[in-house]
Amino acid sequence: MKDNTKERIRKLIDHLGWTAGRFSREAKIDKQSAFNYYNKITDPTEATVNKILENIPFINEVWLKTGDGIMIKTEYKDKVMEPEISSEYVSKNKISEIEKCRADLIRANKTIDELLERIENLKKQDENTKERKAI
Repeated sequence: MKDNTKERIRKLIDHLGWTAGRFSREAKIDKQSAFNYYNKITDPTEATVNKILENIPFINEVWLKTGDGIMIKTEYKDKVMEPEISSEYVSKNKISEIEKCRADLIRANKTIDELLERIENLKKQDENTKERKAI
């Protein structure tokens, strides 16, 4: 007897080393639904399966829908073992989010450098004021 879709989703999540939460983010589906599939509580609807396939391009559609064939598409087989470090598997939204964070970090570092320089200038001013008072 073949396993059902929720069991295949669990196998996929385990194979990738993901949590149900990570799976829900990558597939752009509700977190509770992903948890239910992972824990074999409910089966996903056809619309949800299609959304998963749309957002996680390396999943073999035939395998996910029927259990036939291989889990990971052949052209992705060598790359899927490290999906979190390959931009090929990161959605465009994630890339955009990463770029925004990088830009924010650069601005924050610039602000920190400016504040450190200002602190140094204030220390020098304070030293000069103390020297004048001492005279």
